[in-house]
Amino acid sequence: MNNQGDGHVAMKPCSIIRSTLYTGLAGFLSILPRIIQLFSGPMIDRVPLRGLLVYTQLFQALLLLVVPVAYYFDFLTVGLVLAITPILSTINMWFYPAQMSALPKILDKKQLTQGNSLFSIAYQGIDVACNAASGALILLLGAVAIYFWNSLGFFVGALLFMQLKIKKASNHSSNNGKTTTENKTSELRSRHNPMKKYVSDMKEGLRFIFATPLSRIQLGMIVINAAASDGS
Repeated sequence: MNNQGDGHVAMKPCSIIRSTLYTGLAGFLSILPRIIQLFSGPMIDRVPLRGLLVYTQLFQALLLLVVPVAYYFDFLTVGLVLAITPILSTINMWFYPAQMSALPKILDKKQLTQGNSLFSIAYQGIDVACNAASGALILLLGAVAIYFWNSLGFFVGALLFMQLKIKKASNHSSNNGKTTTENKTSELRSRHNPMKKYVSDMKEGLRFIFATPLSRIQLGMIVINAAASDGS
């Protein structure tokens, strides 16, 4: 539901604004929040995942609903569309990492590889299909109607995420020999110094990316992905 809604975000401002300048600005504003994904990982690990998944869906549904309501009461403006676009993108930057973080807590270890594969296939497949169908749907239903139906889709997504049962992280001893008591002590320290723990997690993540043999492959994939995104 979330992915099919996001598939139309780039096309909807174009259909409503009908100006190349403002359409380009809307596209820029929708891409700019992607930088948030660099910093969202450690934060996502510190909030209830189910609540994050549900509330991001609800917020996006309510924001999308603003456009048809504004159109109905005749106060829909370019400024309103341009204001909503980056907010939607910002909310979505939290949603995808939260999904990836929740997957290992929903599935057993034996199912995780298959689950990751199915998730990637479904996500990319729906993304391609929705991007391909966006233009036709907007011509058929109208841009304002697409906002309304996407809003309903996000509401349905929120209802589905409410049914999730996500396992809580256990406090068993880790691979480096930490005991349960040490883990609890570490948790207490992180609560007292959340910013310090956040910076530590960021450094650990960057170290994993740049200080491993896979770093060159990862950087190559990032460059290819960025080039493909710019080309599309």
